[in-house]
Amino acid sequence: MVAEIYSKSFSEAILKKLVKNPLMAKTSAGKILVRIQFLDKFKTQLQKANQFKIDSTNDKMLAKSIKSWGGFIDQLEALAKEAIQESDWTSQLLSLQLLSRESERFYNELVSAPVPSGLNAQDEQQYLTLLNSQAAPYQSKASAAKMKVEEFWKNSTWEVALKNSWKVESLQPLVKIEIDALKKMNPGLS
Repeated sequence: MVAEIYSKSFSEAILKKLVKNPLMAKTSAGKILVRIQFLDKFKTQLQKANQFKIDSTNDKMLAKSIKSWGGFIDQLEALAKEAIQESDWTSQLLSLQLLSRESERFYNELVSAPVPSGLNAQDEQQYLTLLNSQAAPYQSKASAAKMKVEEFWKNSTWEVALKNSWKVESLQPLVKIEIDALKKMNPGLS
């Protein structure tokens, strides 16, 4: 009943109040509400993701853009850990997909960043070695997250759970939010 009230108003204040109630969070409707709250955070991070690029204008801008993007990936990792603690399939899948995508994109941009001008051959080699060692953890994060995402898709229980949630007509507006988020990250999903 309470989730249905939220699905008519989409009031953030009502959502916050509902998910704070530990008894509510254990019900099917409560789990959907917790997921909706998570999807709001996810949407914010997804919008931020495309803003990050390596700025090689000068050394200072390069260092700043690397630090900023690395910090963002740390935020994505924290979001994925939060999803894992909630044990919610959709939240885990989406956060791991975004973590994988952004870690891989960051790695690729790092290793393809231009070498600063004015370096001799030895300094250039040292620079590239250092850059690769800084980039390697992001490649590992991307690979690990990608493997977990593949495991999630192999588990067919998600589809049954989603279809069962859809059967409750009053929850359909909330389930639609979840389906839309899944489709946004997985355009081939029908």
